[in-house]
Amino acid sequence: MTPEPNTHRVLSIWRRFTPSRRLLSADEAQRLDQASDLHEEVYSWQVREPVLDGIADDQDRERLDAILAQFDVNRRPNERDLAVLQEFVALAEQVIESGGSGSIAGQSSSDAEEEVPEIDALLALTLHLKWLVACFANRPGISVSVR
Repeated sequence: MTPEPNTHRVLSIWRRFTPSRRLLSADEAQRLDQASDLHEEVYSWQVREPVLDGIADDQDRERLDAILAQFDVNRRPNERDLAVLQEFVALAEQVIESGGSGSIAGQSSSDAEEEVPEIDALLALTLHLKWLVACFANRPGISVSVR
């Protein structure tokens, strides 16, 4: 998926892909079967707001950003599972509850002349992530990427 303009991050949920039959690449260099380490994207969300901009404390912002960095698509899927996403949600909730997160100008409108209200981007992200964790928590082979 190619991100739309004005997208700050793309969050994707992946699951282990198991082909129903063995597959062979066109150059016969690789066979793909149930033992292959393939994953397929099952959910994608383009985040248009800079979600960490409303955080007042630099240390809180850096800690949250460090967790987001763990979702780099180049890391192994088992290193970026839902437990890491839950870690981000827990820390984000602490920041929100302590009053460390504030509103920023919304970016979601596609019309440049339309006024967009301010939003608490961290709160919006956290609510969305909690929903994703609830949806995918009991499914095997799930991983998360943020790019």
